[in-house]
Amino acid sequence: MGDLVSSHTAAVALHVVFIKGILDHLDNLNCQQIRKLFQILCALGVSPEGAHIQLATANLEYPALSPNLFRQVTSLLELARTCCEHSPVATAFYFDELADLVQMKSLDTKVMEHMRKTVLEDFQEDYVVDLDQKADGTHLFPVKAIYNLEDDESQSVAINLLPLLADKGSSSTTHEGRPVSPLCLCPFFRLLRLCIEDEFDGNLDEIDALLGCPLYLTDLEVVDKVESLSRQEQEFLCSLLFLAINWFIEVVNAFCKQPNADLKGKVLRRLQNITWLQSVLEKCLPACPGYIPQCASFDGQQMRKSPSVVPAVAAPKKAKKGKKRPLGDGKNSSSEASQIQEQLDSVPQETHKSLAEKEKDENSRPTINLSSFRPFFRELDIDVFTVLQSGLVKCSLLDSDMCTKATEVVQLGPTELVFLLDDLYRKTVHILTATKRMLLPKVKDTKSTEFSHLHQRTPQEVAQVLVGLLSPLCAHVENMHNYFQVWIERKANHLGSSDGAGLIHVT
Repeated sequence: MGDLVSSHTAAVALHVVFIKGILDHLDNLNCQQIRKLFQILCALGVSPEGAHIQLATANLEYPALSPNLFRQVTSLLELARTCCEHSPVATAFYFDELADLVQMKSLDTKVMEHMRKTVLEDFQEDYVVDLDQKADGTHLFPVKAIYNLEDDESQSVAINLLPLLADKGSSSTTHEGRPVSPLCLCPFFRLLRLCIEDEFDGNLDEIDALLGCPLYLTDLEVVDKVESLSRQEQEFLCSLLFLAINWFIEVVNAFCKQPNADLKGKVLRRLQNITWLQSVLEKCLPACPGYIPQCASFDGQQMRKSPSVVPAVAAPKKAKKGKKRPLGDGKNSSSEASQIQEQLDSVPQETHKSLAEKEKDENSRPTINLSSFRPFFRELDIDVFTVLQSGLVKCSLLDSDMCTKATEVVQLGPTELVFLLDDLYRKTVHILTATKRMLLPKVKDTKSTEFSHLHQRTPQEVAQVLVGLLSPLCAHVENMHNYFQVWIERKANHLGSSDGAGLIHVT
């Protein structure tokens, strides 16, 4: 209906009385549908004869915001934040909606200048601490600064994540008495970086320290004994991992388009951090059944129950007695089996035992698939997939005098590539596949909340982005072909079991 109104406004305006009747069914609509409905009503409410207020003109005298109106606008923004500051979900929703207005450039220049100043100061005060500053208080887990990408730690800052999560129940506040919640960290940062992009034409050098700064988390070796932790400690650890992953996702969203090679390298490292923390989370969630994470998207229906847990790997089926599954075509299977047996015989018995015990421990630990937990992760922006165009990125390692002492090569690994391609596939299917949609669905669509930022793009814009990615995607496919070609040649030439085992592990 939105497309129909935008293209045939005058014709649809004749039926505005019937469309207005949808207001009687607001209780059956989610936030996205309500927003779209009021956009339609506002478009239809404009007089087609041209008797409306002038909104665009080249003369700066007319669109200038008067001081009185500026005070009213800023007062309303402050009032909206004050009214929802005692509800972290409402505050996070306020930040996300305000960030959308900034991204669409719907705010006056004076309002943007005022907002940039207050947002930057408030974010630094609420969530950023000096790295040498010790965390106050006692918490469930010892505080440790990890994932630092900066070389000069003496001048680095940290995101105060674990202490804020621990103080959530005691309503942590700033010196101004403003409540601070870790749930608002990602929406607030998104608002901050969009304000900085608007001021400096996309340049984020003003806040580039947030890309490489560490997080106040805890030693993740505690995951190995997660089954022995109390229920409170297990839920706290899972919440901490969700918040850390969402922070890295939002950081990648912010800096993915920066041209600097060092920043590109740090973005690739943050992608590595995301995939690694997700693998850690897959081990923690089975030990905490019934756990409901904190929401990450705030413009849709929130889940009130724990997501269904899907095992990451299905349990192997036992073969029936008297039947064996054929391997290959029956000709090469016996020779391959004998080769494998010879290789195993050449390995010491102690190595066999240690490897078997390690493999048994890894297989006995239950893991789950995070696909059912996607609504609890922040959304990757469509611009992030420009990372697929990155080859080998050289990062400069600086000494204390900010001089280059070494360079390090960073590239997109298989795990990060799968992570990006999976998300790209789901976005493509969602935005480009035609589906039957009811005007007033009885069941709330929680899946659409995963793509709230994607909905700001038209299918044509998304298709143009995908066309631009065809060349790097073909390059990745060619690299995979060459990789497996080399693996097959090495296997055919019997160059050793160590190389083959390493290749199989990487894939």
